[in-house]
Amino acid sequence: MYYVKRICLYTCIILLILSLYNDFTKGSTSFITPNHEVETINGITVMKIKVHPGDTILSVSERINKVQVENLRIDQIMTDFQIVNPNADVHALSPNTYYYFPVY
Repeated sequence: MYYVKRICLYTCIILLILSLYNDFTKGSTSFITPNHEVETINGITVMKIKVHPGDTILSVSERINKVQVENLRIDQIMTDFQIVNPNADVHALSPNTYYYFPVY
């Protein structure tokens, strides 16, 4: 019986290590899929993205842009978002709604 418990414990530890290795090497999945089309609205390059619960303009902008959002001016991101989405509230995005996000 003791032998079976040891085998189970070692198996669980190995599975945990493999799981952690997989998470750290592949990273987390993203909501952005490669089939999003890039368009231009009012001279601003944008991508139409469906917003999920908890998303903010900055979090989505960080996901779709290869550059770090810290290198961009936040007020410029907000202004560009308002220009391409004139009827949207920049401080309260509605989940499961499509918005245009600036691509930098």
